[in-house]
Amino acid sequence: MIPVKLRLFGFGLIAKAIGAFFKLIYKVLAVFHLQALLFVVVLGVILEVATGKVFSGTGGVLFGLAVTFTVIYAVIRTTAGVTNAFSGLFGSKNKKKAPTPDDDEDDGDEPEIIKPQPKEQKHKERKKQKAYYREKPKYFRVRQNSDYVMAEYSDRYELFKIVDGRLVYVRTDRKE
Repeated sequence: MIPVKLRLFGFGLIAKAIGAFFKLIYKVLAVFHLQALLFVVVLGVILEVATGKVFSGTGGVLFGLAVTFTVIYAVIRTTAGVTNAFSGLFGSKNKKKAPTPDDDEDDGDEPEIIKPQPKEQKHKERKKQKAYYREKPKYFRVRQNSDYVMAEYSDRYELFKIVDGRLVYVRTDRKE
């Protein structure tokens, strides 16, 4: 007789192998968008077993059309996904991005900052605002709560909260 530990080990191994097989099948179905086709085929088999009329006569023609349309759908979805994946590689190189206030100094090592949009201002105030954004701050984590980051500028402190890896503006405190 086989010891209990060895029997359970064998069963666990078989269960893992079956689980891995079904995960592989699902991933193949997902990559090629074949879930709808699988649904139509399974539904057709169930109806054939229950009624015996799906694969014969008019039912067979309708079933064939359903399978054909789902295959066409899967081919279109798969080719659209492939073309979208390669569009970044072969896309036009002269696409321009929208300018930001600190385009000329973008190093890529500062976190993205989300601020509320300022209200309409006069021309002179807009120039001040551009200079206001060009100053590079020193960033500090708040000791009391590590979810907050403080940015120190020459004339102010700005508080940000870290939400999903991005800095969200909370408030500004002026230096005195």
